[in-house]
Amino acid sequence: MSKNSIITLEIENWGPVAKGNITFKPLTVFIGPNNTGKSYIAMLYYALIKALRYTSPRGIYYASTPSEIPIIKSKGIIPVTLYTIHKKSIMKKIGETTSQVCLLARANPKKGKQKLHELIYELLLETQSQLNKDIKARASALIKREIERIFSSKVADLIRFGTPNATVKLRLSGKLADILCHISISAKGKANISLEFSVSDNALHKRIESIINNISPTLKHLSGLDSKNPQAVQLTSRLERQIFEHLDNLIKEYISDVLSLLKDIHYLPASRAGILHSYRTVARAIISIAPLAPIRGTEIPKIPGPIADFLSNLIEISPEEKEIQEPYTHISKQLEQEILEGEVRLMKGTPETPPTLVYKPDDYEIPIARTSSMIAETAPLALYLKYGIIEEGDTVIIEEPEAHLHPDKQAKLAELLAYLINKLNIRIIITTHSDILLAKLSNLVSLSALPPEEIKKLG
Repeated sequence: MSKNSIITLEIENWGPVAKGNITFKPLTVFIGPNNTGKSYIAMLYYALIKALRYTSPRGIYYASTPSEIPIIKSKGIIPVTLYTIHKKSIMKKIGETTSQVCLLARANPKKGKQKLHELIYELLLETQSQLNKDIKARASALIKREIERIFSSKVADLIRFGTPNATVKLRLSGKLADILCHISISAKGKANISLEFSVSDNALHKRIESIINNISPTLKHLSGLDSKNPQAVQLTSRLERQIFEHLDNLIKEYISDVLSLLKDIHYLPASRAGILHSYRTVARAIISIAPLAPIRGTEIPKIPGPIADFLSNLIEISPEEKEIQEPYTHISKQLEQEILEGEVRLMKGTPETPPTLVYKPDDYEIPIARTSSMIAETAPLALYLKYGIIEEGDTVIIEEPEAHLHPDKQAKLAELLAYLINKLNIRIIITTHSDILLAKLSNLVSLSALPPEEIKKLG
């Protein structure tokens, strides 16, 4: 996700939060007393982005040719392209409008360009309308289900006690795309959920002006010819192709912007040490119970979504490190050296069991279950970076990153988080009670406003 993206979340009567309006920045910090809703807000944002990803990035693909469409649809994916709204009808509309554009351009070039502007704008909105139509049917159920999965509760139980309903509004704005999700939940559990993809008008009109400037030489040449001139016929055909190609590229840019707004999101829950110490035992227990649960009527305990996802990631990480870019290896090694003071890595187990997580402070290895809480709390971030789970543009939510860390190491962690934000374009959201972490982050934010030479002088 781009640093320039604008993300806002408005909530009312959600859990312990009576009312709130949050603008998410590359670094967002929730700090305050216990039971004030820090985790509730973080979990809600996590649930919404996860749900939108299920609705969109995994469900949208830009088909470049008509032959791709049946293949894409067979995988349950929505192809979004000019071809899905019929190339013939679009070319017909372009052909009809091009004749009008040429007539207007001969008499008044400005009006000709204005007509061309209207055509491109209208055709892009048609594609955007197709996108909304394709996702509308499944969006509501997916969003509700994901919220219930993350909170491990019915939506009615998430409303602030004693209030009739809760409302949530999430807006994500990129260069071209706007995504708006609006949720209203009654105390009886009725959920009204709407999801809309739209186009930023100001940005779109600027892009269209740029397209028209590129097409202008052909239009200018064409407007000076009689419509019966053989050369005019050739130029008209060229103009139609140019309009279609530019429109095609504009739609690709729009879809790309939608996908960039919905990059992956990761949640490192509180009490990570306890989860790491027992995750292999929990995994084996769940795997052994699951096949017999329907037969014996055994109820598998509910696990909140962030913990379930965290466990799933630990189980699914492959011990073979991916070919990840240098900045990621650099930051993971820095985290290991400056905070963990040793290497964390996964060891292959049997096919039936998840990998074993070990800590290597020197020439020997220790199972993570025998390490200090500080190592177990911080190791997951190193693992996520080392094994390629976190990628550029992703968002990482960390609950209580300061847990079990010495004040000096809290300050070093703040520097590493700033590196992730500035060098790897990772968005960081943290919930914390640490004045030390907050003070260090505040100092780093203040330093970022200084010229580079001033920062060097300060060391």
